[in-house]
Amino acid sequence: PKPGAGRPRVPGPRHVAIASPPRNSAMGVFQGKAELAGATPAEVYMKVVRRVMEAAGWPWPEKAMLDPAKQPRFVTTVEEFLQEMHVGDHLNQVVVFPDGVRLLGQQEAIHPGIRAALGFDEADDLQRPQSAYEVLERLAPTGVLDALKGKVTYSKKGSGQVITAGGSGNACMAGKWEALRKECPSDLRDSVYASEMRLLDSELCQGGLRAKRKSTLKRTMRETVYEHGVDVRKMLFWDDFSEGFFIGGHMSGYDLHTDCIPTSNVGHDAPIRPDRDRDG
Repeated sequence: PKPGAGRPRVPGPRHVAIASPPRNSAMGVFQGKAELAGATPAEVYMKVVRRVMEAAGWPWPEKAMLDPAKQPRFVTTVEEFLQEMHVGDHLNQVVVFPDGVRLLGQQEAIHPGIRAALGFDEADDLQRPQSAYEVLERLAPTGVLDALKGKVTYSKKGSGQVITAGGSGNACMAGKWEALRKECPSDLRDSVYASEMRLLDSELCQGGLRAKRKSTLKRTMRETVYEHGVDVRKMLFWDDFSEGFFIGGHMSGYDLHTDCIPTSNVGHDAPIRPDRDRDG
């Protein structure tokens, strides 16, 4: 598996999502209601998708979005997750581990500078950033962007044209931010997507699993799975050297695509801001 600290909103054909539930997300809101008492994660998911489609007037038909053959598969315990990592078949499947970030002990894995910019520890949800643009804006004065490289894009409304700020290649995020700040119109800031972020220079690792790596995580999923008893050194390939960190807001992200390298992705998915159920 190829772990990532936060994958695109629409996962590829091979994806294991380790979900960190929002404080006030649709999932969090519905879990406490009588209509879902005793419901399985899959049943909760189906009801949430239907509710979101109704609220948004989603153009995709129910027969596509709610086709049982297209639904994710859920695991609910650390043991089941480790089994997936060890011998699971993820071809053309999405596997979801609800609340897996907490159950695996990954709550503090995010780079402290990035975590602060995301506002994860702020008590007031309204003070948290609402877009990747605002996260980069918070990071800029801290110097963290000088130590990172990655890509930054934004989209034109209506046409869907994706514009890359500061060039298409992975480069220092400080330069990407300066280009974005000058180029991106204020009405397109919500569409900003920061992707493939990793350290510019590799750092020494602790524990002996790898000598150096560029991951922004304090502890990668490969390291976590090893601590839970799976000998990842015997796996043919698991890249946690240069895994990417992705930051996006509502309606930002990559289009659905197939990666050029056919490996499974392990995504630590957490909300940039909790969805607020303003309309009930």
